Amino acid sequence: MKRTIKSIAGVTLLEIMLVLAIAAMVITMSVKYYAVANNSAHLNDAVEQIQSIAAAADGIASQTGSYTSASSSTGLGSVLPTGWQILPWGAKLSVTGGATSMTIAVPAVPYAICSTFNSRIISNPHFTQTVACGTSGSAASLSFVYSP
Repeated sequence: MKRTIKSIAGVTLLEIMLVLAIAAMVITMSVKYYAVANNSAHLNDAVEQIQSIAAAADGIASQTGSYTSASSSTGLGSVLPTGWQILPWGAKLSVTGGATSMTIAVPAVPYAICSTFNSRIISNPHFTQTVACGTSGSAASLSFVYSP
């Protein structure tokens, strides 16, 4: 009895390779999408955090007449939630205040979001930039002066 090609069941090596190639493409695209989504979430969270700090400092400064007391950890810590200094990427920001303004130092901003983060912060006319993003692929430390 002879077997014909139509009667042989199973998959060929070519079909297996095709399925593996498609699976590899789907995984690669998923990893890229996750990285972009993660960076976007970090960016949005950090911008909201800086805006919350500025709003809280304005509230304290309106009562005391100076940003010096607002920039202390007890000043802002009393109106902001626990961990207010920890950025989404794990770095700790610092706030120093003066009579009419305060400086917010934002360390280790990931290169992938640095320029967008910078432009979103300085789009607020109350913020001016004192340190810009670097040109290399490494993280940058940014500094912004807030004056109402």
